[in-house]
Amino acid sequence: MAMRRAAESIRSRVTVAAFLLLGLLSLVLLAAAWRSATRAADEAFDRVIGASALSIADSLRVNEGRIQVEVPQAALAMIGLRSSARVFYRVVDPAGASIAGHVTLGLELPAAASADPVFSGGAFRGTPVRFAAAGRYFDSGWASVIVAETLESRAALAWRLFFPSLAAVLLVFVIAIALIFVGLRRAFRPLAVIEDELRLRAPTDLTAIAAPAPREVSGLVAALDDFMRRLQGTLDRVQNYASHAAHEVRTPIAAIRAQAAAAQAETSLSGARRRLRRIEANAEAAGQIVNQMLLDASVQHRIGTRTATSVDLAELCREVIDRLDPLLQPAVRLAQEDGGREPCRVQGDPVVLREAIRNLVDNALKYAPSGIVSVAVRPSAAGWQVDVSDCGPGIPEDDMARMTERFSRGDATVGIAGAGLGLHIVRQVADAYGGRLELANRPEGGLSARLAFNRAAAACLAGLLLWAGAGAAEAQTAPATVELRLLSSLDQGLLGPLIAGFGKLRPDVRIILERVDSQLVLTRVQSQDALGTSPDLVIGHATDVLVELVNDGYAGAALAPLAALAPAWANWRNELFAFGLDQGVFVYRKAAFQEEDMPRNRTDLIRLLDRSGDRFRGRIGTLDVGNNAFAHLLASQEARLSASYWRLIRAFGSVEARIYWSTDDLAEAFRRGEIDIGYNAIASELGGLRADGRFAAVEADDFRLAFPRAAFAPRHARAVEPALAFLRYALSAEGQETVARTGADAVSRAGPRAEAGRSSPPVQRIGIGPGLLALRDLHTRSTLMETWLQLILTR
Repeated sequence: MAMRRAAESIRSRVTVAAFLLLGLLSLVLLAAAWRSATRAADEAFDRVIGASALSIADSLRVNEGRIQVEVPQAALAMIGLRSSARVFYRVVDPAGASIAGHVTLGLELPAAASADPVFSGGAFRGTPVRFAAAGRYFDSGWASVIVAETLESRAALAWRLFFPSLAAVLLVFVIAIALIFVGLRRAFRPLAVIEDELRLRAPTDLTAIAAPAPREVSGLVAALDDFMRRLQGTLDRVQNYASHAAHEVRTPIAAIRAQAAAAQAETSLSGARRRLRRIEANAEAAGQIVNQMLLDASVQHRIGTRTATSVDLAELCREVIDRLDPLLQPAVRLAQEDGGREPCRVQGDPVVLREAIRNLVDNALKYAPSGIVSVAVRPSAAGWQVDVSDCGPGIPEDDMARMTERFSRGDATVGIAGAGLGLHIVRQVADAYGGRLELANRPEGGLSARLAFNRAAAACLAGLLLWAGAGAAEAQTAPATVELRLLSSLDQGLLGPLIAGFGKLRPDVRIILERVDSQLVLTRVQSQDALGTSPDLVIGHATDVLVELVNDGYAGAALAPLAALAPAWANWRNELFAFGLDQGVFVYRKAAFQEEDMPRNRTDLIRLLDRSGDRFRGRIGTLDVGNNAFAHLLASQEARLSASYWRLIRAFGSVEARIYWSTDDLAEAFRRGEIDIGYNAIASELGGLRADGRFAAVEADDFRLAFPRAAFAPRHARAVEPALAFLRYALSAEGQETVARTGADAVSRAGPRAEAGRSSPPVQRIGIGPGLLALRDLHTRSTLMETWLQLILTR
């Protein structure tokens, strides 16, 4: 009968029948909705990577019996257009040899046997990816094109599709929960009666519950009654224990009284003195044990109940020494090593901190009774510290770690009264107020105990006062305490002003700048990452190199908070951020032209060279596409956007144009009078030449190509906060004004508008993303360079 009634209880009918059924139904609906959303997301993204694979396959060509490919930039750009996924590709000839891309991509996939893309899942470098493989048939067999995309964007789209279904199911679930809650509240109303009875009881009333209980909770009430009976028994035992503890404390006191009585009965003076020494030793030992146990309890209580205030450590040290036995005070020396000109304020409870210092001094006097105890208050990098040093036996290195545990005593304490609580109390105080306790044996003998705390908020200063002996010194600016390591391929024209501006904002950060060639940035980051080290920020103008590093997983997520400062085109994966847009400009020697004769665009320049080639023979300069990464990026995009680009390079070759490695070299050639026209000089690197009245820097009025100057934080970066602060400054209004003053364009929403007040056409902005990976293809680079050199070196 009892089991049948239990089956009909409210809990069984409501909880099991409603919650489980509703939860199961919700899970089934959500699983179906998620499956539908992921299928839709896969279909959408599969079309994109399939089109990318087909586009690359269409670019396969046979040249002198060998299959070659020039990867279209659009084939990879279409994947990253509205996606934060990483992209990889590989092209394989019929013999199985890699022609382009990542040589280890898709090794587990079968060779293509169809022109239609085939999709599959897998992993690359430990990251889940989706593959699209397409083929093209040649006389020697099928060539394969494999494109892979990581799954972040698919998951994001699936979630957006899944969210409406999730919201609807959750709404139904919440309504059902509310109904169940109302039902349970009505069903369990009798429990409120029991609750009221318990709340109104006196703390010592542990008798059984008198209110009637429903069948569903009768077992719980019985268990509660049993618990209260057991609790009453526990309280009785605690009271007995307290009585026993009191007896144990009285026992040594009784022993002292017995020794005193025996001393009175002694007939000899020596016997009485011996009794008195035993009385004194027992009393001292009992007193120290009791005092330390009471102090331990008092410290724990004050830490948990008192609010920390600003306390002067030097004043506390003086109080501790003043309260010592007058016979012991000469053995303790206090030194304040800032000369006493600055309050040594920290956050804490004054009583607790004073007891911690007193414990250190007492320990030093106890274990080194014949030497001098030195108490020194010193400034530290984060605040203040108290050093207590003695000339005692020290602590064996093996015992050092356990000396701060409760009731732990070392071998040197034999015969010395104590409970092993002193250092434990000091460590408790240090932990409670964000400090630390450090113990170390002194080389000259003895122990040094350091109690260090952070500076109180009210006493935080920009610098420390000069230490004792410096005379009437003034406060100095705090030295840099954090190192920020930058790896950069940028010219100082853009990076130098940003570093100077950031240094004024954050004098505590010391910037260590390492400048390397753009191609070395790739190998340096890869090699340091393999060792688990890296710079804190990588900055470059070879955007394709930075995109490749981020795409291969070398970037961390430290810069993600900058997403709100940068527009979408200047942010890829919340890992790579552009902070400036640089471009190539025309530079002229004014004396070589009439104002109306200056070419304003590429077509004008071609016509000028066709018409007056002899006049400018050897008088035109441009950057070396093979050695200047930024010049290569400009050339690759100009060749893609303008049909007249190769005509211009051919015209340069006909007039024997000079080739320079950098804009600095080009500017020096102008100053030496070697050239009259400079083509695609980098705007931000012109420096003093821009301000020189003898020359003019002109933006082309047909189209302007602008490439991002970008940065990312490697995944093994250590100075994460300074790296984030530096790039936040670069994207701030002040930083973007600095960028604009160098000749580059601002990118931040907070900075000056790039097109404001300009009459030239809009910038053809090259965004950061997977599309730039096509420029890293060796065949694509070599083809561009070979064509460029053949045309410009024609005589």
